[in-house]
Amino acid sequence: MKKGIIIIVVILTAFGCRKSTSTGGIESEYPDPTAQETQLYEEVIAVHDKVMPRLGDIASLKSRIEEQIGILESNPGHDPERLAKLRNQMKALDEADEAMMAWMRQFIASYEGWKHDSIMHYLNGEKDKIEKVDEMVDNAIRQTKVLLGEE
Repeated sequence: MKKGIIIIVVILTAFGCRKSTSTGGIESEYPDPTAQETQLYEEVIAVHDKVMPRLGDIASLKSRIEEQIGILESNPGHDPERLAKLRNQMKALDEADEAMMAWMRQFIASYEGWKHDSIMHYLNGEKDKIEKVDEMVDNAIRQTKVLLGEE
């Protein structure tokens, strides 16, 4: 009986003295709060860096859609359904482009004076937002390529 109590005390002491490195209930591989913040910031920026070059693709696709819209509008017997699809897809490209621009305008990159929990909360929210922008950009590009017969 004494051995059982001693074992329980040792286990409780070991777990009780362990420094917690959790964020949101999940153990982190980065026990240092600054390292956690840096890692999450880098994840956010990695998604941003993935999306940025796609804005060039959006610009190129918008130019090609404008060209097709011009051709259709100059043709007296143009296909109104095709024209509507092209205009709707142009709108989707504009919205994806603007979503990225809006995200970049509002993103805060300096957290001086912020508490660790506030930084982590903010960066997790920004990661969610930029991942949605990434998805929006990818969908707009893919749908445009399908409409233009490239996929």
